[in-house]
Amino acid sequence: MIDKWLGIVLTNGVKDLTVSSYPFVVVNCNSLRKLCLFYVRLDENMLQALLNSCPLIESFIFEYCKGLETMNPQKIKSVSLKFLKIRFCGGIWEIDAPNLVSLKYTWEDIPQIKIVRESRQLKYSRIILKCLDSDNVNAAWFCKLRKFLSNSISWSEVSVESYRCNDINIQNLQLDHKDSNPPRGRFKCHHYMEEWGELNICGCFGMELSA
Repeated sequence: MIDKWLGIVLTNGVKDLTVSSYPFVVVNCNSLRKLCLFYVRLDENMLQALLNSCPLIESFIFEYCKGLETMNPQKIKSVSLKFLKIRFCGGIWEIDAPNLVSLKYTWEDIPQIKIVRESRQLKYSRIILKCLDSDNVNAAWFCKLRKFLSNSISWSEVSVESYRCNDINIQNLQLDHKDSNPPRGRFKCHHYMEEWGELNICGCFGMELSA
């Protein structure tokens, strides 16, 4: 019944669609401009097929979607895409969106993202790493993060949330001015502590990711 309803909606000129907690069915939809998927199970072939079936899509948001945690890169290729938000969807990402304006990525560890063609229109790009329960946030972890940022696009802002940030000597993480391709942008690290069973911000620091 829901499959039939979804098919009718997608073939009748809908421009904005949100699907939550239901197996999504790929249907051609030339009118769709914005698609939001929450808690939807996808596979590696479905993701690109979905974008191919919506040639005019401009905004794509998916959060907590399962089935994408494979060793193969998840390809997001679209010339019409302008706004992309990936939140708590694990996997290796290969993004080819030459007209992208905004990119926001949230995950629990250092991203595995490759930008095939960096958009000249990209005005906002943000990474949020929520590593609250991780014991791996240390100086070596930050060095890996810096390496990723150096080899990636110029992210507008990188935010790390962890219980362990306060243990890091930020002075040791300042960039070497000899780096050939230093990362640029704003960097924030929020240190949390548990107090009386509640999560409270204990402190934070920030630095510019530029030489």
